[in-house]
Amino acid sequence: MISTPRLRALLPEPGAPRVFAINQLIDSTGTGLWLTASVVFFINSVGLPAGQVGAGIAVAGLAGFLAGPLVGTLADRHGLREFAVALSVAQAACMAAFALVGGFWSFLVVSVLFEFSRRGGSTARNALVAATVTAADRVRTRAYLRSVLNVGFSVGTLLAGVVLTVDTRTAYLLVIFGNAATFLAGMFFYLRVPRVAPIPKPADAPKGGVWRDYPFIGLTILIGLLSIDVSIFHVALPIWILRFTEAPPATVAGLMLLNTVMAVTLQVRATRTADSVPGAAGLVRRAGLASGLACLLFPLSLYASTWVAVAVLTVAAVMLTGAELWHSAGGFTISMDLAPEHALGAYQGVFGLSSAIHNSVGPALVTALAIGLGGPGWFILAGLSAGLGLLARPLTAWALRHRPAGVAVPQPM
Repeated sequence: MISTPRLRALLPEPGAPRVFAINQLIDSTGTGLWLTASVVFFINSVGLPAGQVGAGIAVAGLAGFLAGPLVGTLADRHGLREFAVALSVAQAACMAAFALVGGFWSFLVVSVLFEFSRRGGSTARNALVAATVTAADRVRTRAYLRSVLNVGFSVGTLLAGVVLTVDTRTAYLLVIFGNAATFLAGMFFYLRVPRVAPIPKPADAPKGGVWRDYPFIGLTILIGLLSIDVSIFHVALPIWILRFTEAPPATVAGLMLLNTVMAVTLQVRATRTADSVPGAAGLVRRAGLASGLACLLFPLSLYASTWVAVAVLTVAAVMLTGAELWHSAGGFTISMDLAPEHALGAYQGVFGLSSAIHNSVGPALVTALAIGLGGPGWFILAGLSAGLGLLARPLTAWALRHRPAGVAVPQPM
C-alpha cells in the first residue's frame, strides 16, 4: 500500500503545475476519443470517401505544423496566456463546426482551422509552462503532462470503442460537442495561471531569432530523427511479429500495453538527470544507444522458438520504451533551457517541428529498412540510432557556447 506522503509525491505541485496537469487530462481524453472516432464519423455519418478523408487529414496536418512557429512568435509579443486562452476558444469553435460539415470542402476548411488552432495551442501551452513554472520544476511538470496525456488518450480510446459500437450520428455529435466542452474547460484553467508580461527583445539579441540559432535547429532535427524509436515500436514491431516470428499475435497487444504502462509510470522518473542541458544531452545519447541495441535484438527473434522470441521481443520493447522516455525527457530540458526568456513561444514552436520530422520520415524509413531488408535493415537502424545519440553532446555543447546572454526572467503579473 502506498503511503499518503509517497502518493502526494507522485502528483504535481499545487498551483500552476497541477492546473496544467488537470487541463491536460481533460484535453487528452477528449482528443483521444475524437482521433479514434473521427475517421469513421466522416465516412459513415458525413458520407465522405475514405480517400478524401485521408487527403484532408494530410493537408490539415501540414497546416498544424506550420502553426507552431507562427503562434509561438506572436504569443511572445502579445502574451502567452492570452494566446493559450484564445486558441482554446478557437479549438472549441472549430470542433463544434465539425457538426456542420456536409462535404469535402467544408471538411477541409474546418480540419485545417482546427489543426492550426490545436498545434498553436500546444505551443502556447508549452511556452506558458516554461514561463510560469519555476526553472527547477519545468522539466518535471512537462513529464507529468506527458504521463497524463498517455492516460487521457487511453481513456479516450476506450470510450471511442463504445461510440464506434453504437455508430449513430447522435453518438458522434455527443463526441463533437463533448470535446468542444473540454477545450472551453481548458480556457478557464488557463485563466487560473498567472499572466506573464511579454519581454522586449534585447537590443543585442541576434537577428533572425530562433531561425538563426543553428545549434538549436540542429538539436530539433536530431531529436526528430531519433524519435524513429516510436515508429519502430508502433509500426515495425507489430509487422515483424506477425510476419516473421513464431510469437503469438497476442504478443503485439501485450507489448503495446507494456509500453503504455511504462510511459505513464516512468516518464517523471526518467527526468531525474535532466536538470541541466548537459544532463539532458546524456539522456538523449542514452536513448540513441538503447534504441540501437533494441534494433540488434530483433533479428535474434527471427529463427527463435515461440517463447524465446517473446522474451527477446519483450526486452527489445522495454529498451525502445526507455529510449522514448529518455529522449522525451532530454527534449523537455533542451527546448526550454536553451530558449531565451523573451522567445519561449518561438523556440517551443520550432522545437515542435521535431514531431513533424518523425511523423514524415519515421514510418516510411523503418518499414523500408526493417521490413523491406530484414536483418541488414535492422543493423542500419541500429547504427543510425546510436550515431544520432552520440551527436547529442557535441551539439548541446555548441548550443551552450552560442546561447544568447543577458535575457531577463519573465515575472508573473
